[in-house]
Formats: sequence, C-alpha cells, structure tokens
Amino acid sequence: GSQPRTGVQFDSAGNLYGTTALGGANHAGAIFKIAKDGTETVVHSFDDPYGDIDPGVVTIDPATGDVYGTTAEGGENEYGKIYKLAANGSFTVLHDFDASQGDHAPAASLFLDGQGNLYGTTTGGGGRGVGTVFEYGADGSYRVLHIFMGPDGNGPLNGVIRDKAGNLYGLTEEGGANNGGTVYKLAPDGTLTTLHSFPGIADATPPGSGPLIRDHAGNLY
Repeated sequence: GSQPRTGVQFDSAGNLYGTTALGGANHAGAIFKIAKDGTETVVHSFDDPYGDIDPGVVTIDPATGDVYGTTAEGGENEYGKIYKLAANGSFTVLHDFDASQGDHAPAASLFLDGQGNLYGTTTGGGGRGVGTVFEYGADGSYRVLHIFMGPDGNGPLNGVIRDKAGNLYGLTEEGGANNGGTVYKLAPDGTLTTLHSFPGIADATPPGSGPLIRDHAGNLY
C-alpha cells in the first residue's frame, strides 16, 4: 500500500483496518489489516478500470466482520461507489453513484445502524451540486435524504453519526449563515436543522476528515 490518507478502524478482535490511495497488487489502492502483533495483510487490492478511486475510511460490522466503504471516484459511472468486503474476502460493489441521478463523490466513512442500513454523505450533486446525505438500505435500496443548497450547508465531507431516535448529525465545510460551515441535524422525517453556523475566519473551516463525536449526554464534539 501507499498513501494511507484516511484513518483506521478496529474490529471486534482488536485488528486495525484502513485503506491506501495507491499501491496494492494493482497500484490502485488497497484495504489493509494490521493484527495486534503488528502483522500487516493486504485483504483487498482495488482494480478499478475507470481510474483513481480514492477510498475513504472503512466501516466494520462488529457482528459479522464485514467491511464497508466508499470510493470518491471510479465505479461504473466514474462518480464513486459503495462497496462491501465480506469477512470471507469476497468483494461486492453495492451501489454505483451517477451524477445524472442527483449525487456523486462520496467522501467520508459510512454509518452502519443496527438494522444493516448505511448512511453517508456526498460532496457533489443535489440541487446546486454542493452535496447530499444518503441512505443505502439493508434491502439494497438507495435514497437521498437531504440535498444541500448552500445556506443550509455546503460540502458535507465528514459523513454522519446517528442517535437512538434516528436523527443524523454532521458537519459541512462551507455554507451556513456565514459561509464558514455548519453543524446540522437531520430528523427521520427529513427536516434539517442547523445547530451551529461557524463564523468563518474566526473559527476557520471545520476539519475535512472524521465525523462528529456524540457523548452519552447528547453533546457533540
């Protein structure tokens, strides 16, 4: 592997999983595993005929060991994809993004709920091309949950987290009242609430990697 641009995730046994943008058997990036004894194994080498794929942070199902992730580019339509690497090593493309259908360029980790649904964000597409929040259902369905328009946020690079009531929380890099980015809440009925608009220069731009963290009291960091 080469150029590990994103973070790593633990599985239930304490192994670390991550991705690299280059390297691997096909020089197109890889998913790697580092065991507790430090042994590294390439568990999948990407081989995308459509060019640079730029894989993001992986998400691991603690019950099965299956690994889920996205690529910001590549796939059948060259606009990115959602994939699954099963614990037995089989690799499946679950969804190919298509800009003509409203969104593209997923650029963050996925959130996996207890029913097997995946939630994430794209940085392109939507009404003004500034990003969306989406759901990939356990039944294979795909739907856009929210289209960002600028005043409510622009560039949701960080993915989402979810509370027990089904509300999704995330960050946008730009947009909001001061065009300095936002913290938002997306309710199950589709209502988006801007919880905070960053002042812009004073607070700088919210970071472009890693989702929000929510504690047991409901505070967001």
